[in-house]
Amino acid sequence: MQRLAVSLGAPFQHFPALDADVLDEALLRRCGLLAQEDATPKESLSRSLSHMLVWKDFLLRSLQSGTNAPVLILEGSCELQDDLVGSEIARRIEHLSGEWKCIGVAGTESVASAYLMTEHGAKAALEGIVPLRSVDEVLRVGGPVCSESIAQLLGVSHQQPTVTVLSEQPLIVQIDDAVAPDDVGRLRQCFRDFQSSQSAEQTKTYVDDVFDADNRAADLAHLSSCVRKSGVAIPSAYVDDPVRAFLWLVATHETAVDMSDMAPALFMVQKLAFQAKWESEERGRMILAKSHFRRAAKRWKMPAHLLELLAPILESVFGHGARNVQQSKTSTSNAYTDDDVVWQLGDATIVCYGNGQSQVPHMDTADVTVLTYLSSHGGNTCFPNLKRKVAPRAGRVLIFFSTTPETRSLLGNEDLPVWDTLHYGELAKNNQEGEKLVAQVLMSVRDLGSARTWTDTLRGSMFKDGIPRASHWEPYSDEAEGRNAQMPETIFALCRETCARCNERALDMETVSGGPKYCLSCWSSIFGESLSVRAEA
Repeated sequence: MQRLAVSLGAPFQHFPALDADVLDEALLRRCGLLAQEDATPKESLSRSLSHMLVWKDFLLRSLQSGTNAPVLILEGSCELQDDLVGSEIARRIEHLSGEWKCIGVAGTESVASAYLMTEHGAKAALEGIVPLRSVDEVLRVGGPVCSESIAQLLGVSHQQPTVTVLSEQPLIVQIDDAVAPDDVGRLRQCFRDFQSSQSAEQTKTYVDDVFDADNRAADLAHLSSCVRKSGVAIPSAYVDDPVRAFLWLVATHETAVDMSDMAPALFMVQKLAFQAKWESEERGRMILAKSHFRRAAKRWKMPAHLLELLAPILESVFGHGARNVQQSKTSTSNAYTDDDVVWQLGDATIVCYGNGQSQVPHMDTADVTVLTYLSSHGGNTCFPNLKRKVAPRAGRVLIFFSTTPETRSLLGNEDLPVWDTLHYGELAKNNQEGEKLVAQVLMSVRDLGSARTWTDTLRGSMFKDGIPRASHWEPYSDEAEGRNAQMPETIFALCRETCARCNERALDMETVSGGPKYCLSCWSSIFGESLSVRAEA
């Protein structure tokens, strides 16, 4: 790049890009650089400000030197052909008459990644970009600043996505720059528009919601309310324990609980049973403690139009077999060949982490998880069994498989064998604070076609040059996290006896003296069976 600039007679200097994380939007508004109602993503704002600083420096240098030589401005994501020399550009612009402002040497619609600019162009660009807007809009070909692009003749291109295989067993792949900055901005804006619409509803049935401290307190309060309203005297051993008091009540005085309270109470008991499985095992409690989970992030079912925007990314990773994944869970296409790996959509959500919010360690009930990071804020994605982490970065895509091709299941498999992909979104550290936005897509294989390994299923354009070998993935030490971890205080009165139905630890409760004891999962099954009989009566 320096050689090319010198051949054009233009000055050369490296300008570090502004970090989106340090932008103060309130300050930008007070200075008049940002409109009050503007919702442009920080990544786009930082890119525009970076170009503005270059234009300002260029104008100052021109005034001081008295020269009118143009400058070539290149973003770090651009690559130039090795044999490209300035004379080729010079010959191309010789025919231009008058005081031209900007000529693109990259792109066909916007030339912001690589362009030649004169002093007049820098002035026009600075005037046109305030209040702050995307630099791509300002430097759009045919606009008031940029007259044309000669990219096709010069071989300037955007940096290709960088594929890194973090682990081969289990298969975990990271793709940096999989989504261009402007596409990240479009996805974020699409989510913001959806978020503010009347059709946007947060989900409340994911594992994070089960463990959320506020949700659990509300569930226990509901069970206590059912007990109080019944008017039944509870045995003194259970009266201060909402879980045992309620289960004893429905086992011995079922009709004392109003039917309208029974269905939500059953769901609450099922959630508590799931928690009890974790908290009854030392290892499970330690993993929960190290995750420092307290509050769940906000999650929305992904709207169809946003999933459509993600579809090309999925196809670029998995190939033709993922082309129609967003259309229907049961859709097939005659266009598929016997060799194609055909994918089926399981679940698609947008997860928004605020300060103090994180995720519970869990397994995804699908063959593959695709995480598309739409911001560079928030905690890492952690794999505690591997002792590995992946940092959020806007435009990064993380792919990991939770089954093997031999044990795959068409969604809903609870006995997934690849426990190394147990994962969670950790709590943000002080230097990571800010909104973390992730688009999550879960898919399972409908037809493996000719593939024999998960690596064989990566057939998109991202992997046209093959799958690289696994690189070194630095493990983290969780000793400090273990020392600082606060073991969650269990709310379940478990005894040393095993359940009369299974081998889980039983709840220390019996309906008659010397009677059988059951674990909380079996109690929820007994409760559910009883509720079904009562509903049919």
